[in-house]
Amino acid sequence: MEGHADIRPAYPEEISFHNALLRDQKRHEHIAQILEKWGFDTRGTPLVDSMNDDERRRKGLGAWEEIRRTFATLGLLKGSLFDYEDDLRANHDASQLRQLAKTGQADAQK
Repeated sequence: MEGHADIRPAYPEEISFHNALLRDQKRHEHIAQILEKWGFDTRGTPLVDSMNDDERRRKGLGAWEEIRRTFATLGLLKGSLFDYEDDLRANHDASQLRQLAKTGQADAQK
């Protein structure tokens, strides 16, 4: 190997790390495409100001399910946020319950 004496084969850990980065890049590309299709930017913010809360929730859930199906089809689920889906749902449900409790308290004070 003339001129390439300083190049060595990659260690297995380096290959694994590189492959994980490529999977993550693919995930981000698919997420961006799907979110845009459903009317959101890459941070999940609606692209139009006229989207009401019900429409935002409906479209957000549709995007979430499409992302999950896409990841499953492409073998990208493992190592993604879907590994933590149960925890995310539990936190979301707890947040909704706290919001309902606040609303109930506000209504009781009137």
